[in-house]
Amino acid sequence: MASKADSNLMSLGSDAALARQARRMIGPGLMLVMAGVIISAFLLPLAYMLTTAFRDDRKMTEAGGETPWYPATAASLEYNGESLPILKVPTADGVKNWALLTKGREDSDFIDPANPTAGPINWKGSWRTLERDWSPYFTLDSITESWRRVNFTNLFKNSLFVSVIGVFFTLISCTIVAYGYARFKFPGKDILFWVLTATVFLPQQVTWIPLAIFYSKIGWSQSYLPLIAPALFGSAFEIFLLRQFIMSIPKEMDEAAMIDGAGPIRTLVSVIVPNIMPAFVAAAMFHFFFKWNDYFWPLIMLSGKEDLYTIPLGLAQLNNTFGTFPGLAMASGVIAITLPIVIFIIFQRYFMLGNVVTGVDK
Repeated sequence: MASKADSNLMSLGSDAALARQARRMIGPGLMLVMAGVIISAFLLPLAYMLTTAFRDDRKMTEAGGETPWYPATAASLEYNGESLPILKVPTADGVKNWALLTKGREDSDFIDPANPTAGPINWKGSWRTLERDWSPYFTLDSITESWRRVNFTNLFKNSLFVSVIGVFFTLISCTIVAYGYARFKFPGKDILFWVLTATVFLPQQVTWIPLAIFYSKIGWSQSYLPLIAPALFGSAFEIFLLRQFIMSIPKEMDEAAMIDGAGPIRTLVSVIVPNIMPAFVAAAMFHFFFKWNDYFWPLIMLSGKEDLYTIPLGLAQLNNTFGTFPGLAMASGVIAITLPIVIFIIFQRYFMLGNVVTGVDK
């Protein structure tokens, strides 16, 4: 009896352990599923853009039938000086890829590409019900045609000018303000920083109309000045990011510099800036990508001045032009995102380090 009781207790203990293990696995499993769904939601549009950009929509449309989602070309056979489409023909021996020679309502003649000298093969049925044979085929035709038909040189020049100048002035202004908040004490410092941080949650749309009216009154509309001037006054997000990084630097380094005779400006330039380079790069990339992708504010201020259009405005203008050929529209998008992706790949190590140290990723 005792042995049987011990066996039952061991069985119950084992079941309880399995139940606890199952409960522990449910949480990570659900998190993994949710992460997969979120990642798919972001990557699927990118995958569609890439697969569409590297296919020739015109040739695929001209081939007729239901076209595949991936870049492909319709298979064909050169026979007696003619290009014959290859179709998937069901036969007693399975589905065969045959070239359509003669079209008929009830029967059609085909040529076997594997043995074209054997002559026509008669097949009973409507050839219209057959599917085309597609082969994977990547082409840069849409990319080259988009570049030819769109003035991307001017769009890139305008976007680079606005983005680079904006990053330059933003880093200068944000570094000075972040240094002040991180190292100096003054009345109302915490309240001012709280107000500054709260502006991150202020929708930009709230400020667009008054700013547009102001810039129009002083004659800055239809120019780059309204796109660059805000950078002189810093950005709350970049200030917060740089302040967090500066606060992680020991104050003993500042004190050592001051003992050697360095003032606050010299300390900032010679001690602080070299040690906040990861956050510097992260802030620069955040602002560069924001300026590169900004659409509505340039649309308001540059309306009617097409020679000053940035890439987002140029792409929006192409929507009607390339509407019937999505491959050309997607190719334009691929061209537009190439430079930001290259920049991220080059500086991603500093970008990730800056985010982790400042706690922005938490």
